[in-house]
Parts: sequence; structure tokens; C-alpha cells
Amino acid sequence: MYACNDYSSNVADCEHGDYEGQALPAAVTVNADSVLVVFTSTANSETDYGFVLDYAVKSYSKAACNDKTYSDQHLVLTDKPNNATGDDTYRASNVCEYTLNLKYTDQIVYVFNKFDLKQGDFVDIYNQKTPSANSKELIAHYDMNNIPTAVYTFDAPLYNIAGEPSSRFIIRFASDNMLQGSGFEFEYYGHRNSINQFDETEINVYPNPATSFVNVEVTSDKAQQFSASMVDMMGKTVYVDQFNHDGGTGTYKLDVNNLAKGVYFLHLNSENGQSVQKIVVR
Repeated sequence: MYACNDYSSNVADCEHGDYEGQALPAAVTVNADSVLVVFTSTANSETDYGFVLDYAVKSYSKAACNDKTYSDQHLVLTDKPNNATGDDTYRASNVCEYTLNLKYTDQIVYVFNKFDLKQGDFVDIYNQKTPSANSKELIAHYDMNNIPTAVYTFDAPLYNIAGEPSSRFIIRFASDNMLQGSGFEFEYYGHRNSINQFDETEINVYPNPATSFVNVEVTSDKAQQFSASMVDMMGKTVYVDQFNHDGGTGTYKLDVNNLAKGVYFLHLNSENGQSVQKIVVR
């Protein structure tokens, strides 16, 4: 008798009892959402009154993973509630979706640091091609017969939500009513490449790589005020500035001398548009 979802029994084959004769068995507790009871009679002519099985069902407390939306540029997601880690088994008959709503991100890089799913359980990854929730495109399916073994990269188009360029990915985890493993850990990075959405305005940023300053050359007949911010790979804003452009061609210097070496994204915004430029500081 197999209790496939038993979260507490250490019995190797999951069999909780094998009874015969007339002695009353002791009470048995099985932490599972289904139990198979098999009654077998012999082929001879001797019969008796049989048995009466009395049982009570209680809800079990093993928590389910939660549907949630994340905007972090880098994060580790797990099958556990509140993104906990550990080697305890995940919940049976469970489905949850993690939505990655990543601003200024047109590429996702991901890897599974851990993958221990059993037969019938899987992780699907979708790209949402437009703001409509019905535009999901399956880009990857992983299960015990298709285990992820590499670092994966996927490019996605940008679309606007509330005026901000965004990409959206959905990570869907599902477990069936059979055996459960110890789960998965999914680590992703959202990469933000250069975009330019200015109206009748040309932007040139140099030098790149930079060491102590970055020049922003603006060519536009329109007078406009620019806000500038530098964002690191973790999505944290580490530098904020602004400057006024009076029309024509002007060059404005941004000081990056205090920034640590690494990759950043320079966000430039005005009433006429916005741009994101990838900057390397050495």
C-alpha cells in the first residue's frame, strides 16, 4: 500500500500496514492527500464478516508556493513559500506562477542552481509578448526527463506599461499527485540593453568604457531639461543628476569617478523621450 505523498513517514516503501486475522490494528496516521486500501480474500470457501474501516480527514499544514510578481533585476526563485530554500519536499497537487515584470529589460539570463523534480512535475517558462496576459509564449519546459544543465539566454521585445518599457516573463511550477522531490532554485538576471526613444533628439554617450566621467552629447532643436541616473546590474540607482539643453548641440559631463568598476545603465529622460545606454566603468 503506497502513500505517495507521505511527508512524515520514513517507511522506505510507503506501506503503512498489512493486517490479517481477527486482532484489531492500532490507529495509523498517514500524512498524505490520498491513500490506497487493498482488501484481498483467499480463494477457499471459508468466509467471515469482513472489516469496517473508520477514518477521519484533516487538512495538512504543508504550505504551498505563492503566485507573486517581482521587479528585481536579479533574484533566486524556489518552489517553497516566500522563496525559502531547503531540501524538504514541495507540496503535492500544487500550481503557482512567478511573474517577472522587468523594466528596461530585453534579455533574461537564467540558470537552475538546483533541480530535483519527480515524474509528472515540471517548470515552464513563458515570454509575454505584449501587455495582454493572453500573449504568453512557451520558451522552455523542464522536468525530470528534460533537466536544465546550462546557463540560458532569451531575448524579448520591450513594450510599454504606464509609459515605461518593460518585459514580462512567467515562471510556472506544477506538481502532480504522485511523488515529490526537494524542488528547484531558479536564478535569473535581467539585462537592459541600449534603447533610444527620443523624438527628434540625438544622444551620443562617450567615452565607453569610462574611468572618471561620461560625456552626453545632445543634438536637438528643442530646449529641454534632462534627468540622468545611473543604475547598477542589481537595479539600484547609484547616481542622479540633471542638466538643461538650450537647443542645437551641447555636451554635458557626468561624473562617475566615485562609482565602482562594473557595468551600469545610464537613464536619460526628458519631456521628449527617454534612452538607456549600457556603460562600463573601469
